[in-house]
Amino acid sequence: MKAQPKKPSSPLRFLLAGVHASAARPLTLKMSCAQAQRLIASAGAFLLSTGPHTFERYVASDRFCTPDQYAEHATTPTADTRSCPPEYVCRQTDTWFFAD
Repeated sequence: MKAQPKKPSSPLRFLLAGVHASAARPLTLKMSCAQAQRLIASAGAFLLSTGPHTFERYVASDRFCTPDQYAEHATTPTADTRSCPPEYVCRQTDTWFFAD
């Protein structure tokens, strides 16, 4: 029996996979502040949903940012507080180069 050639994956398949992956992000509104902090501290960096249509990548330190980013203190709402400081978020540096 001859092997069938593999069909290329459809773009819709990848789109649906992305929707499924986004649905798997933990929602900060359903966890305590301490749980969010432990999650980020244990993983180093974690993508968390902060609301129905919002998310943020939180990091334990600036070593989880790219070289052109810096770590900035951040807060997020959780089930037990409106302003939990989970750790940091990476922000883009404003680098300006001036030619002489």
